[in-house]
Amino acid sequence: MNEEKLLQIENISIGFSSVSDYIIKNVSFDIKSGEIHAVIGASGSGKSLLAHAVMDILPNNAVTCGKILYKNTLLTKNNINSFRGSKIAFIPQSVTYLDPLMKIEKHLKDSAFTEKSMAEFLEKYKLDKSVLKKYPHELSGGMIRKILFAIGINAGADLIIADEPTPGLDLESAVKVMEDFKNITKEGKGVLLITHDIDLALKVADRISICYNGELVETAVKDDFTGSGKLRHPYTINLYSSLPQNKFTYYAGSNVKISTCCYSGECFKENDNCKNHIAFRHLRNGYVRCNNAS
Repeated sequence: MNEEKLLQIENISIGFSSVSDYIIKNVSFDIKSGEIHAVIGASGSGKSLLAHAVMDILPNNAVTCGKILYKNTLLTKNNINSFRGSKIAFIPQSVTYLDPLMKIEKHLKDSAFTEKSMAEFLEKYKLDKSVLKKYPHELSGGMIRKILFAIGINAGADLIIADEPTPGLDLESAVKVMEDFKNITKEGKGVLLITHDIDLALKVADRISICYNGELVETAVKDDFTGSGKLRHPYTINLYSSLPQNKFTYYAGSNVKISTCCYSGECFKENDNCKNHIAFRHLRNGYVRCNNAS
């Protein structure tokens, strides 16, 4: 795998002027060419804010700090337009991103689809050609997700940011979407996959970053999720252990919050060491925000 870093997110915090605290706090990770890097967190935890921050489409009242770099170039409001779409493509979660006054055929043609590539896309994703003559409001949510995916992946960008790309899709289409992501990484492209579905991430991602309560608690390679004690953070251990295939195992904490750690009170490893500063540190070919991880 080429180790070139396509995207570097360094100590990004995101909040809003009407809220006293940051929603996303000091998040750092990178995406390398030829890999899928998944960011996992509960629904509503603010994961999408990371994608919006990279694309510079946060609301006007958003407050951010930290740095975002594409191939070692700092992304700013002055240069983001030269990267957005051509070098960094975005597959949004919301189905409202399509122009409601534009038919699907026009959407695809404006995204560099030819007659041949449109026909191939419709056949692959089992969409009738009549879809091309319809407006977005005439399609189901699953159909629109397929269109958004097609537009994003057809942009030819080196980096694809996919925000929950599979909800609403049938299983066969979801599998094809993941296969297409894997195929473009073989060309040296990178994918940031934002999802709450850990099973999905484990099927396709090379590395996985785990968010909890707005903080990044661990970044691990996929092979660490094997049940062999390679995971580092207590929250990641509980998250993986509590999956059905792992017999819903859960290690309870004390319910007494003794530190500023985001997992304090719920952590089964919590002790007085947690009262000290907790850095996001390198450990065993990964990263973890925990003083007791070893």
